[in-house]
Amino acid sequence: MQSQTAEILKAALSLPPEELQELWAGLLPHVMEPDPEIEASWTEEAHRRWLDVESGRSELISWDDVKGL
Repeated sequence: MQSQTAEILKAALSLPPEELQELWAGLLPHVMEPDPEIEASWTEEAHRRWLDVESGRSELISWDDVKGL
């Protein structure tokens, strides 16, 4: 690891968790480029699930019931 990178990493790891999360959220879009095929698959799946909910084929569970499981 280059010395400048190591210094930045050391400084980042010394941040409070909230600031580290903020830093990560700011860096992630510049590091990860979405795969168009994966994005399309997730979009199709979300749409299929939405149609299942709209048609009544999927049973919805309240958050209170989920928490109680």
